[in-house]
Amino acid sequence: MIEINIKPLSVNKAYEVVRSTEEHKQYKIDLPLLLPEHYQLPPGELVLLFRFHFKRPVSDLDNPIKQAQDIITSYYGCDDREIYMLMVEKVINFNLPEKLEFEYLSYTPDMFSKCREVIINCD
Repeated sequence: MIEINIKPLSVNKAYEVVRSTEEHKQYKIDLPLLLPEHYQLPPGELVLLFRFHFKRPVSDLDNPIKQAQDIITSYYGCDDREIYMLMVEKVINFNLPEKLEFEYLSYTPDMFSKCREVIINCD
């Protein structure tokens, strides 16, 4: 891995939000209504897996993460500071509805290295 000695910049520090868009306000209403009520997050430090399904390959993978993460994590009574690892996949489905999938797993400190090794050795 390449190492760069600079403090990571939070999206909260990168932009000044003047106001939410109407679409964002509606998303904050709609998404919680679609979440399963009885989903249990594992205790302790977490891994969050996301799979975003888009209709177009020009959609940026990272754009929907923060909004979905904040809403879902809050809905289940958790703080996103408890997320120690994030795995995200972009899927293009030209003819299917756009959607998101998520799952929370328990985190262990060696997980990143193990996942990296699997990816490197994947054919």
